[in-house]
Amino acid sequence: MQGSPCAQSAAPLPPASGGRRPGRLRGRNHGSTPGRSAGLPADRMLSFRRVYIFGYNLFQFCGHTWILANTVARFFMFGRDALADTFYSVGFVMSLCQLLSVLELFHIADGIEKARLLPRLVQVLEKNLLLIMVIMLEGIQAEAVVWVQLFLWNVLDLLRYPHELLRLTETPSTAMLWSRYTLQIPLYVLSAASEGQPGGRGPGSGGRGLEGLQLVQLLLPCP
Repeated sequence: MQGSPCAQSAAPLPPASGGRRPGRLRGRNHGSTPGRSAGLPADRMLSFRRVYIFGYNLFQFCGHTWILANTVARFFMFGRDALADTFYSVGFVMSLCQLLSVLELFHIADGIEKARLLPRLVQVLEKNLLLIMVIMLEGIQAEAVVWVQLFLWNVLDLLRYPHELLRLTETPSTAMLWSRYTLQIPLYVLSAASEGQPGGRGPGSGGRGLEGLQLVQLLLPCP
């Protein structure tokens, strides 16, 4: 009877393989963490896209605000005499904003911006072609139709970019939504009608090409 306790105390301990199981579990846990961290690049990419599109819309908003303020201020200060050098004073910033608007086609194609590609393509192509024509034909830069066209373009863009900024910040505004899709209709028609004035004075078939773009622009829905 006394030997049995000693035998029990002298019995070999179970192998230390059980001590390795936590290590295996830890290894499995470590193996699962990369799966969790695999979702981080997608989240970072999503946040990068959000920051990028917000910065783009903010830049366009600031640029068109500066152009519109400069155009209107010069008209009230100098009257009709301001038409002579209005395009000279705002032409660089306007050209930069319109050149960067080509990126919007890639935004729509990549899914960053939800819009129709064909109307935006016609709008961007027509604006850039007309702006190039105005730059090449210095004789029409001092005409009133160019000032009216710049005014309408900037008002239309100032109806669109603030709406995009509010949508990205998830603070939609009913007034801004109504302004964009209601006031944009008459301004859009006036802009397309006024674009035919400098377009008809273009060299060769440039005016005809712009007239065709304007017809497609009126038939397609507003972007």
